[in-house]
Amino acid sequence: MQPQLRPPAHEGAPQPPRHGLLLRGLITLAWVLPAGPVLTLLLFPWWSWVEAATGWESLGHSGPAGWCYGAVWCALLALALLVPRVARRLLRG
Repeated sequence: MQPQLRPPAHEGAPQPPRHGLLLRGLITLAWVLPAGPVLTLLLFPWWSWVEAATGWESLGHSGPAGWCYGAVWCALLALALLVPRVARRLLRG
């Protein structure tokens, strides 16, 4: 007899569709990818302050440094992952 790796699903319990996860991921990327550069450029004064306060190279002659774009994209992705989880917890009561 083979050991079960996970408990069997309860009969009648709705199972989330696998394609729903892929669709949510694509929708998230559809707004995060263009919003990242826009938000990074809107934060130009803040990047100037970060450079003055920390000494990290944040602004160059052509705009914010590459790590600034990466930081904003990571923050947006984290926000996109956390907001639905927090909303579900709040709605559950």
